[in-house]
Amino acid sequence: MKLSRREFVGRAGCLAAGLNLPPFALQARIQSYSQDYPDMLLNFLAQRLNAHAAKWDQERAAIRSASDIDARNRFVREKFLKMIHGLPQRTPLNSRVVRVQELNSYRIENVMFESRPGFWVTGNLYVPSSRGTFPGIISPCGHYPLARMQPAYQAVYLNLVKNGFVVLAYDPIGQGERRQYWDPRGAPSEITDPVYEHSMPGQVLLLMGQDLTHYRIWDGMRAIDYLLTRPEVDASRIGCAGHSGGGTMTMFISALDERVRCAVINEGGTSHRWPIEIQPGDRVGPSDVEQNLFPAAVYGIDRCDLHIAIAPRPLLALIEQYSPNFDSAAAHIRRRYQQLGAVDRFATAEANDPHAYTLKLRLATTDWFSRWFYQRPGPAVEPDLELQKPEALYSTPRGSIREARQGQTIFTLIARRGAELPPRREVPGNADELASFRSELKGRITTLLRLEPLKADQTRTVREIGVTPRKGYDVE
Repeated sequence: MKLSRREFVGRAGCLAAGLNLPPFALQARIQSYSQDYPDMLLNFLAQRLNAHAAKWDQERAAIRSASDIDARNRFVREKFLKMIHGLPQRTPLNSRVVRVQELNSYRIENVMFESRPGFWVTGNLYVPSSRGTFPGIISPCGHYPLARMQPAYQAVYLNLVKNGFVVLAYDPIGQGERRQYWDPRGAPSEITDPVYEHSMPGQVLLLMGQDLTHYRIWDGMRAIDYLLTRPEVDASRIGCAGHSGGGTMTMFISALDERVRCAVINEGGTSHRWPIEIQPGDRVGPSDVEQNLFPAAVYGIDRCDLHIAIAPRPLLALIEQYSPNFDSAAAHIRRRYQQLGAVDRFATAEANDPHAYTLKLRLATTDWFSRWFYQRPGPAVEPDLELQKPEALYSTPRGSIREARQGQTIFTLIARRGAELPPRREVPGNADELASFRSELKGRITTLLRLEPLKADQTRTVREIGVTPRKGYDVE
């Protein structure tokens, strides 16, 4: 039997250890701190987060009455608004109807509007052909490159319009016709994942004291503004329904904007985020930058708090498969609806299907809005639907705001914001001034990083794990 050099050395070491030979060639096995304290930083942060969570759980346990819930919801909205750095002033929508398709019992309008000056939002408006005013539904999209043009999403909108709802489906930043990355030839870049499309500007915005959540929520609120300009829409019956990342945005928009009178959060974060337990190799938290709110743990605002901020307005929470985490969150939310005397206004349903806006969840969505806006059940079966090719739904000539060079991009807005930041401070030339400047800067950085001095029991000694001899020196 042939042995490699590494196998030979390894077996010789085992033999020497077994024979209790002197360790002339054996380095004592000393474990690093990573063995005793795996994922030290994550575990430390988890402990801090969980301490905050336990504190807020005690405060939540004291909520007993409807007035307590109202006070808590006001607090949640106030802090949530602070976490997304407020909202801008409303500016003219400058809306456009680019194309109209008249179809059987409904029409599709390809539309555009400005959520802020020069920042265009592309979308489709589905309108019943019959006369009258109808409930209006906005639908934020999940993380599909096609966004509102995704076939399963089109099926949601068609289900609703065929049952008497006006639906505005709009593209998120970085998806559909609002892709941000294009190569010089006009084709989409290699960055095809919407999560990356969001993360690229989102991480920069966090460093600048802003956040992408702010932009995403504002797009949704302006979508409601657009609905309210339409004579076909009943302003007293506005709903919001989204799936996956769009479900999370439904939660955000509906919590803040009380014009939303009924909501459907589909696979969009109906769960508790805390407490958390770090296992080796874990990567904690959603990867999409706009779903991370800072400092939510300090304020004690969990995802369930945002669900409850919608109460007592009707809320349907959908999931692909029931799970202990979903069930626990749903029970938490249901208790608050019970305390408000509105237990019938909260419900859940599962798909028994993969993560998608599947048939069962589409029917549940239409049924929920039909129940609360029309006082009747929705359809038991889905009708035949005429899905459109993406090109038929475009609001821009070739399906790209960027290629059409129309208005602002998220990056031009970031650049404008960067130009407004305080000017860079010049480093003093005098030695005393320089020392004072460095001391001040160190203090500011320490405060911003929330650095705290180590306590006596946190002192760690150096461990020698091993020594590797090299020519003229050793590596310890």
